[in-house]
Amino acid sequence: YWQLIYNVQQNRDDIVNTASDSLTEALEEANVLFDGVSRTREAALDAQFLVLASDLGKEKAKQLNSNTSFFNQVAFCDFLFLFVGLNWMEDDEQDELSGCDDNVPLSFWETVQKEASSWMLRAETFHFIFGSFKSEPSAPKHRLDHQKKVHKMEENGDMPTKLRKVDLNSNQEATEKEVERILGLLQMYFRKYPDTPVSYFEFVIDPNSFSRTVENIFYVS
Repeated sequence: YWQLIYNVQQNRDDIVNTASDSLTEALEEANVLFDGVSRTREAALDAQFLVLASDLGKEKAKQLNSNTSFFNQVAFCDFLFLFVGLNWMEDDEQDELSGCDDNVPLSFWETVQKEASSWMLRAETFHFIFGSFKSEPSAPKHRLDHQKKVHKMEENGDMPTKLRKVDLNSNQEATEKEVERILGLLQMYFRKYPDTPVSYFEFVIDPNSFSRTVENIFYVS
C-alpha cells in the first residue's frame, strides 16, 4: 500500500491526464491488495489511498470536455437561472433579484428540486408512530405537598442518610491501579507463553457477572 500510494503521488501529473489509464490501473491494484487485508493498519492505508484516488478523480473529471467545451460553473449557474425563468445577467433583472423577498429563491430551489427528483431514486419517508398518539401532560406537582411530606419524614426520623461527596481523585487512583493490575497479568502471560496470542473474549468476559465484564472491557481498553 505504501508503494502504491508513493507511485500515485509521484505520477500525479500523468494520472490527471485525461488520456491516461493510470488511475484505473492503480484502483485495480488496490482492489487486489484489499482482498488480503487482515489488519486495521492495512485497512487505514486502503482508506488513505481511496481519498487520494478520489482527489485525483475529481481533478481528472474537471479536465473532461464535452463538445470541445470545458465545464463552466458560471455558465451552468446561468443556465439554472434561465431554466427557472430568471436571467441574472441582465442589469434590470439583477437589481430586481437583489431586492426580492425569500419567495424567489424558494421558488428557484423548488423548481430545481422538482426536475432533479425525477432523475433520482429516493427512499420512502419514515414517520414515527408516536406522532399518531396525543400525549397527555402530567399533572403539576404542588411544592407545598412536597414540603409537608419532607417535614413529616423529619418528625418520624425517616429522612435518608445524605450521600457523602464523591472523591474523584480516589476513583481515578483505583482505575489506574486496576489498569496496572491487568497490564501486569498480560505481561505475565506473554512471558510465560510468548508464542500464544491472548483470546480477548476469554480475557475480559466474566460468565457470572455482566457488570464485571463491562468493567474489564473498560480497563483493558
